[in-house]
Order: sequence, then structure tokens, then C-alpha cells
Amino acid sequence: MCTELLNVSDLPKKEQKPFSRWLRSSQYTQDLYEMWKTAPYKLYRECGKGWIQIIDEAEDELASLGILPKHWLRIGEKFGHLRLSFAINHMSDEDGMKARKCAAKYAMKASKICMKCGSDKDVSTSTQGYFVTLCKDYHGIR
Repeated sequence: MCTELLNVSDLPKKEQKPFSRWLRSSQYTQDLYEMWKTAPYKLYRECGKGWIQIIDEAEDELASLGILPKHWLRIGEKFGHLRLSFAINHMSDEDGMKARKCAAKYAMKASKICMKCGSDKDVSTSTQGYFVTLCKDYHGIR
């Protein structure tokens, strides 16, 4: 995996804003940009980089269940938990139930993973004015 940092202002003007919205984080890497170029239909993620692999797994499982990307509304962190939101009113009841079960499964998985680095060692939900799921290395750091 390439860890070369990418300066978004070096991208073509027409790609800067869509890419920035696709994955909001403090640092962008070349491999994330390449991923966006090959799959721009994937929803941008409002969470730390530590949860990216979990989100990719969730998207793959949803695709295998027949839940289309157009049904995704948002992926993000709220109160220290991963939130996967769908437009359930545009799905059948059966697909809506599948989507909710999948979302719950991956939210539970994310609750045991540091949202910053992806570590599963000594992870807890901290409250320092707000809720975050971090490993011991990131506690006390925003």
C-alpha cells in the first residue's frame, strides 16, 4: 500500500473538490486517490483512516447482497461509532433489513478498532468533551 502523501491542490482542478468530499481526512495518500479514480461511485467517508478497510468490507458485502451504491446516503462517525446510512424507503423491506443487519455488524466491528490507525489493541471509547474510539496511542490526541 502506497503511503506517499498527496497534496490535493496538485490534482486537476475539476477533481479537487469531488475527491476532497469523497474522503475527509487530514492527509490524503496516492493510493486513496487511485482508489477514488477507479471507483468514484463509492461514497465519501467522514471518519478516520483506521476504519477505511471496514467500510470497504461493508460495501463489498452490501454489493454481494444486491444493495446498490445509489442506496447509500452517508458513511461516517458519530459519537465514536461508525454510522452507515441508507435510503431504505427506496428498497424492498427484505433489502432494508439486510442493509440494517450489515450496518450493525460493521458498526460493532468498528467499535473494536481505532478510528485513527486501525489498531485493535487497547481500544476504548473516550469522552474528552466528545466520544471517540481510539487506541491507547491516540487517547488525549484529537
